[in-house]
Amino acid sequence: TGANLSAFRLGIVVRMGLTPEQTEVARNAFAIFSGSKGTLNRNELADALRALGFSPAPSQLPGGDSHDLNALISIANSMQAPTDKENDELAAAFRVFDRTGQGIIPADEFANQAKILGEGLTDLEAAELLKYSQDGKLQYKELLAKMVPS
Repeated sequence: TGANLSAFRLGIVVRMGLTPEQTEVARNAFAIFSGSKGTLNRNELADALRALGFSPAPSQLPGGDSHDLNALISIANSMQAPTDKENDELAAAFRVFDRTGQGIIPADEFANQAKILGEGLTDLEAAELLKYSQDGKLQYKELLAKMVPS
């Protein structure tokens, strides 16, 4: 199921290159993770990329501890979009949490289970997930439709 949660993270950004909305999210993530120093260290860069929905491997990150906003956007633009298989895994991950079979999962339960599985969501990821909830519940078919363009 940990692999399924990674598929969830990949599903947030599904195409090569950032849309204008995703670029704005990148700017916000940069501001949050860089704080007043105005740059990201390698760990913060990885966290910012995860906030955008990517799961960067250490080999995908440049060395050094002084990365600006342009570096974040450039790296995000170069990251590979998830495959259809990964998008199918994303749907399967949501179905695991749908105990009633009605296509609805509690957002807080999903976040708690992620933490239990060792794949805890960052505050930014949890906030992004809650944007898609209605009364604290996620309708995963609608969420998938928003995350994965047809």
